[in-house]
Amino acid sequence: MILLVTIGYPPDQVGGTEVYVQGLGETLLARGWRVAVACLEEFSSPDASAIRRRDTALNGLPVHRIGLNQARLNTSGLAFDDQLRLRIAEEFLRVLDEVKPALVHVHPLRLGVFNDIIAAAHQRGIPAVFTFHSSTTTCPRGDMLYLGREDCDGRLDQTRCSACLMQNRGLPAPLAHALARLPQFVWASTHAVCKPVRPLRKMASLASLPLSIGWLRRNWDTCTGLSARVVAVCEWVKRASELNGVPAKKILLSRHGLRIPSREVRRPADAPPVFGYLGRCSPEKGIECLVDAVAQVPAEVKFTVEICSATLTKQYHHAEEAHCVRRVRELAARDPRVRLLPGVGDEQLGETLARWDALLVPSLWFESGPQVVYEAFAVQTPVIGSRRGGIAELVRHGITGYLHAPGDSAALARLLTDHASNVAPLRALRANIPPQRTVASVTQDMEALYHQLLARAPKVDAVPAP
Repeated sequence: MILLVTIGYPPDQVGGTEVYVQGLGETLLARGWRVAVACLEEFSSPDASAIRRRDTALNGLPVHRIGLNQARLNTSGLAFDDQLRLRIAEEFLRVLDEVKPALVHVHPLRLGVFNDIIAAAHQRGIPAVFTFHSSTTTCPRGDMLYLGREDCDGRLDQTRCSACLMQNRGLPAPLAHALARLPQFVWASTHAVCKPVRPLRKMASLASLPLSIGWLRRNWDTCTGLSARVVAVCEWVKRASELNGVPAKKILLSRHGLRIPSREVRRPADAPPVFGYLGRCSPEKGIECLVDAVAQVPAEVKFTVEICSATLTKQYHHAEEAHCVRRVRELAARDPRVRLLPGVGDEQLGETLARWDALLVPSLWFESGPQVVYEAFAVQTPVIGSRRGGIAELVRHGITGYLHAPGDSAALARLLTDHASNVAPLRALRANIPPQRTVASVTQDMEALYHQLLARAPKVDAVPAP
């Protein structure tokens, strides 16, 4: 039995990591492996318990969902709430002990609870694989932007990261740099003294920032140190892992793979220009940059932008998500060129992407794929995206799409205007996009790794015949 532990799982939560895990799990199942999933989910209900467990199934895979009630819990401070963190971890450990997997494959975005799961697996003699999917894994800000301006290499450094995090919370950079040099015991004492006193809570919050860097570092060292292997899904992730102390021989580079087959698609020459966005409506995805860009394109420029997002139909939104959804709806209400669509399943994914002249990926943070770029390329749809992280690794400017500076809505507006006015050169890029790697390729990488690790374990009954 292989237990895949992840942040969320379809259909309740859909993103790059969720889709990756779903594709891996279902393909492993089809190839004869016994597989189960354990994941986090969020819900909001004042009358429900703070933490719940739902045992469900999707496409033949058992899915154990550990629900966190946002109406009754504050999960933003897990670094300083051992009791809550352990309560959540205990639910996962119950799944671990019930499922009795031969191997655990962990896919975190933030390390808190997952640190305990990997440690528990190690204690039980169960090999663990750790896949590094996102910049939030090692970056306390989440975006891998030093002081919000410069691309960061992802290296965890107590002083530098503390200054960056304090600047992100509103302190002037010179003051943040000065405070970041204070010894940890000063911050620990300040936090302990100020936290119980309501008028001093802001000081306690400030003290928690540099302390959280040490907590993150310890979690990283535990997760990567106790895992048998670390999987990097792109080049910048591999480099960041090495910078943070993971030996190169312990890292397996295995890029994302597709759920949909590659195929050749041609847009009719007389079809009106259509651009599309597919993904979460959240700040890091650059959705507000897209909203601002469309607003800057003159009304006489004719095109359609389809914003396709499961976030639009979610019952519960974080404050930042709610803000983005509101801005998207306001744009659609005043601009008839904008169409809002719900998320799409695998059966409609290829057709949706193929009908667009370009996929828009204006992400602000370091994407490790993103998965949707691979999916667009599978149906030969060019990508217009930000020049950062995995997007810049995948998109060849002027050959398979176009790149713009992250957050530069004016630059994105110019690209939309130019290609809507003359869409033929954009459509010609389709011929440059080669067939893409599939989820079967990812699964083969993981199977080889699982066989290698399970061969060392005392029990190998989860391994199908080669």
